Amino acid sequence: MNEEKFKLFLDQLIFQINIAIISLNKVKDIYKENKSLMQQKNLRIIEPSEEFWMYLHSYVISLSNIAKIFHPTEFMETDEEFRKRQAERKVFIDQFKEENESLLDAYKDIADKNLRNTLEHIDQHIDRYQQQNGLFLNINRKIAPKELLDMSMTQSVKVNNKVLHRDTILVMGSLEAFFYDSKNDDNDIYSAFGAKLSLQSTFLQLDKLKNKAVKLMNDFNAGKINIHS
Repeated sequence: MNEEKFKLFLDQLIFQINIAIISLNKVKDIYKENKSLMQQKNLRIIEPSEEFWMYLHSYVISLSNIAKIFHPTEFMETDEEFRKRQAERKVFIDQFKEENESLLDAYKDIADKNLRNTLEHIDQHIDRYQQQNGLFLNINRKIAPKELLDMSMTQSVKVNNKVLHRDTILVMGSLEAFFYDSKNDDNDIYSAFGAKLSLQSTFLQLDKLKNKAVKLMNDFNAGKINIHS
């Protein structure tokens, strides 16, 4: 990998991290507004604006782009060309290795493809959901209490002063949901068709990655890093 390409990847990494952090901060701001409204009206579930979901999607996309930098995928190329590109990318990736911890373990939540793939193939999940549930009615997207996430089919919960069973909640909708923990805002979960993402754990990994990337950029600009393939 030459120095120009190294700097391009480093710049793109920092850019994607910044976009992710901006998006997550917007999510938190809109959530706080909705949380205040829920408290005023004594509600536990609310349907936020499309802007809320736009920033959540933006956050997931940026995480995906970050993961792709560290885990190159094959496209229209020969096996030999792909192996060469992997070897070249390793020069960049090696700069982020953690002591006594693999890169995958250090940033495992960022690298998790489950939710990203769900959003990228949403049509397939809609088909599958309808086949499994028979009906697909009143679809919406909600901010809801985290205890709904782990309810069994037989349990019930009080929602907006009504007692509902989980099958009723599923019929109400649930394409996507933002599950909040009323006792700890750091435990918020974003879910789409059952795929889940911990916002706090990914943010902590982003913050760690950004600190390392910014230091690398400063060292690179100061001529302290020797790049070689």
